[in-house]
Amino acid sequence: MPIELTCSQCGRQLRVPDASAGKMARCPGCQTINQIPASAPSSPGMLSPGLGSLGANPSGLGSFDPKPLEPLPPQAFPTPTTPPAPTAPTWMPSAGAFSPLPPAGHSGPATNPFAEATPLGESKPGSNQPFSFAPSAANPYASPGGGFLPHQVPQQAGVGQGLPWELSMGLGTWFETLKLILFEMNEAFRRMKPTGGHLVPILFFLSCSTIFWTYNLVLQAGMGALQAGGGGDDEFVWEMLSMAFGMGILCLLMPIFCYLGAALLHGCLYLVGGANLGFETTLRVMAYSLGGMCIVAMVPCVGSCVFFVWGIACLANALMEAQRCTTGQGIGAVALMIVVLVGSAFVLVVGALALNSLNAFQN
Repeated sequence: MPIELTCSQCGRQLRVPDASAGKMARCPGCQTINQIPASAPSSPGMLSPGLGSLGANPSGLGSFDPKPLEPLPPQAFPTPTTPPAPTAPTWMPSAGAFSPLPPAGHSGPATNPFAEATPLGESKPGSNQPFSFAPSAANPYASPGGGFLPHQVPQQAGVGQGLPWELSMGLGTWFETLKLILFEMNEAFRRMKPTGGHLVPILFFLSCSTIFWTYNLVLQAGMGALQAGGGGDDEFVWEMLSMAFGMGILCLLMPIFCYLGAALLHGCLYLVGGANLGFETTLRVMAYSLGGMCIVAMVPCVGSCVFFVWGIACLANALMEAQRCTTGQGIGAVALMIVVLVGSAFVLVVGALALNSLNAFQN
């Protein structure tokens, strides 16, 4: 009978004649060479479960008739199923976990139910403490001067959207910026950019100072013409030309005066503890304030008085809005600057008088 064997590579059932026993055979499917058994199985049949069938098979192993494997039916493989959709958590906060909202019309400090003070002033969930800069047992590192108003110490001090002149330099934006400085100074310096270069504010101040000196030159020329009464025309012309030359030199020196004034003001502000931003912010404050003061000084009759009072108020409010310092720090810095200027002028005058007296005594 033919000999049946299984390919060792692909598992295919092979059948060869008896004469090929003990030889090599190539699988027609995978071309693998397989060893043919020396002899075929003794007899077909299945292994008998009983011991009585061992007479035909002394080895005790029943013979069987190999058959090709048949594929399993589709029902034998499980059908993949879609995993169930996740369900919403059933956890809910317990009663009293959060503080109730304040009633309508509540005027007390706003509380945060999720904040808790720590030694450094941060917060943790689960607290009901209002935020404050004031020193306390929970925050020993707070400022000893007490709390600041919210509009005075924001998270980012001095950040503004920019004055119209800063956004686009032109005649229209110049008038809009001047209007804000003269009539809405707090809003003007709240909108002023704390940084962005020195050129833009210096140009605004230079334009205002040029208008101021031109106005004074025209005013002096008119008064001189009235006093001349038609005589001494050449002398009057030369006098006006010399005055125009001097005012032109002053216009060119005005930016230097602005830088010196800003340096003095920033130093005074630093001494009172209100210099929250750098020198550039103080320079921009000084340039825009002095520009407005030049225009105010042109008011007939009362211009000099209004110039002084309005200038002090403008500088103090500008520092509070731009440097975000307190009211006392802004006023204190301006007052200290005036004391330094007046004191310096007094020393110079006394020194000049003493020098003249000494010269007169020697002569």
